[in-house]
Amino acid sequence: MHWVGYFNFVYGVVGANKTGEAFNIFFSIFYLILCIGLVVAHYLLEPAMTKWIIYASFPDEKHEDGIDSEC
Repeated sequence: MHWVGYFNFVYGVVGANKTGEAFNIFFSIFYLILCIGLVVAHYLLEPAMTKWIIYASFPDEKHEDGIDSEC
């Protein structure tokens, strides 16, 4: 979803003819680097998160009234 926000910002800047302003140039580059960094972070963290979800042990605790703790 960050890519949608990035392209929305870029199209808005181009549509308003404000591409030469320093803040817009800085933010365009910063946002692009942030989006790429999040893709890399997802690629690096996904195997560990998937393994944790598959092999995590959850407690089978019951409350006094017999209702599961997840409820």
